[in-house]
Amino acid sequence: MMILLLGTYSYSLFADKWHKQLGHVNDVVQQVRTLTLLDQLLDGIVPLVLNENAVSGFYFNGAATQLTAISLNGIIRSAQPVVFRLSTKTQINGSQQIWYEEAGLKNLLILTEKQAIPFDEPLLLLENLTQTQFNYFGWESFAVKSQAAFENDISKRPIWLSNYDGQTRQLQPEKLALILQFKQTKTQTQTQKNTQAQAQVNLNSRYTQNSELLLRDFEGG
Repeated sequence: MMILLLGTYSYSLFADKWHKQLGHVNDVVQQVRTLTLLDQLLDGIVPLVLNENAVSGFYFNGAATQLTAISLNGIIRSAQPVVFRLSTKTQINGSQQIWYEEAGLKNLLILTEKQAIPFDEPLLLLENLTQTQFNYFGWESFAVKSQAAFENDISKRPIWLSNYDGQTRQLQPEKLALILQFKQTKTQTQTQKNTQAQAQVNLNSRYTQNSELLLRDFEGG
């Protein structure tokens, strides 16, 4: 009886630990899959030219905590062109979430930057984040880039910015960086240095350096 009780108790402890570890593994797998889809979404961003009030620009509105743009790789509509919006929300406990909204472009014509978009229901992509931040690398404006090229002024270059409005700047950013810092869990057993390295994810995307060339066929471009 003692051996049977010890065996049963040991098995219950093992099974409980196994299920907890299995749940953690499933969470990690889902997280990796989500990050892969998010990376493909950001890599697929393309310029869409808008012409408002005789001024040509691009449909791209990026802030430190939100991004709206056009991508060829939707998360819901896989491998289809979509307009999407990524938003960061802070919870009561201070942790952050990333929410995703998407609308297909098959039957949608975008004419203005402030046009109401019929997004699908918001989708929670990531949670338990301690930091989320978008950064954009590009010229301050088309006028600054043109003046630098005309004057051959090498002191003027693209810079990292916390916001990027493609319509106002008349350019798309050349790079995009999304910083994600995840909360450390009790199941992590690596050293603190390795754990911190795994807890932070940087998604980086590169785009054309000459988006202004697309404005040539539009009035005011």
